[in-house]
Amino acid sequence: MSRAERYTAAHWIALGHKDLAEGGADAVKLEAICKAAGLTRGSFYHHFKDHPAFLAALAAAWADRNTSRLMAGLGTNDGQPDADARTLNERAFDLDFALEVGMRDLARRHPAVAEIVAETDDWRLAVLRDLAQARFGLSSDKAADVAFLEYAAFCGMMLIRPGLDRATRDRLSRLLDDMTLRQAAQVWRPD
Repeated sequence: MSRAERYTAAHWIALGHKDLAEGGADAVKLEAICKAAGLTRGSFYHHFKDHPAFLAALAAAWADRNTSRLMAGLGTNDGQPDADARTLNERAFDLDFALEVGMRDLARRHPAVAEIVAETDDWRLAVLRDLAQARFGLSSDKAADVAFLEYAAFCGMMLIRPGLDRATRDRLSRLLDDMTLRQAAQVWRPD
């Protein structure tokens, strides 16, 4: 069996995630990804209809890896949304920030990827909204605003410092959460 026969779609996706994180959107162009794999276009086309199909599969795998698994088990801490928030923060800061940034760069160039990234962002925001409602007793609209600000801070951190060390990520996350908790206790009231 040749290397090309053993190289699966999952291998192409894993290579795509690695190269996207390391080299940005240009690293997953067809020629670049085939060269990185050391395989021909024929091997690539054995697994993917075309390059846009590969990019969509790359984005779908990212959404699963960085969101579905991130959200797994949340809501099982009945009556303890603060525990869910801590769990989510810990998992979020284990994400590969460079891959997150690379996927957003790719989304700006490819509409099918942009659609998957937007759906993923909507899903993440909905989870954060639900947590804000449960934690702070906010209306859905106010909780959505809090979720948006929290997510914007998270995305901004990834864009500004994708290589930020874990200790700094944790410290900044705790600071933002403490500020949000203080604000909730002092000002916010259920609508």
